[in-house]
Amino acid sequence: SRPDLKVDGDILSFGANLTGFNLVNFFSRNLDNILIGKYSGAIELGYYDRAYKLLLFPLQNITQPLTRVMVPLLSRIHEDKARFRDLYVRTNWMLAAVTMPGIAALTLTSEQVVALLFGPRWTAVAPIFAWLGIASLMQSVSSTTGWIFICQGKTKTMFHWGIYSSLTTVASF
Repeated sequence: SRPDLKVDGDILSFGANLTGFNLVNFFSRNLDNILIGKYSGAIELGYYDRAYKLLLFPLQNITQPLTRVMVPLLSRIHEDKARFRDLYVRTNWMLAAVTMPGIAALTLTSEQVVALLFGPRWTAVAPIFAWLGIASLMQSVSSTTGWIFICQGKTKTMFHWGIYSSLTTVASF
């Protein structure tokens, strides 16, 4: 007998909206590279890229593994609103307690950090890194909002919010 190839509409909608969010987010997060490359040149883009990747490295290495744990956990308890809220808020407080002081310390010592990691030829990265660090102090905590949408099956709202926030980000350039 042939396998049943019917796709559940809810699953398809969930996945399509999550994919849409990720595509919109990808383009809005990479538009800065296109603009810097076009208007400032390859060297400046290289400095910016190093600073951006240096900043993302610790954030991603904390939030991505945490996401793999928290999304299934929050999904299991999503109907218990009080428990869901308590776990989400406590996790975010702990995340902020770890990442914000770390980002602040790296930002304040950006020249030393860049010299240590990249060498003296890359000193132009330090002020860019410092500004990005200031701008990203809330990044680790704000990146967890997707957990709420995913765990509650509200990827359509997440997709719409992603469009709005991407347009806001692009307009800020």
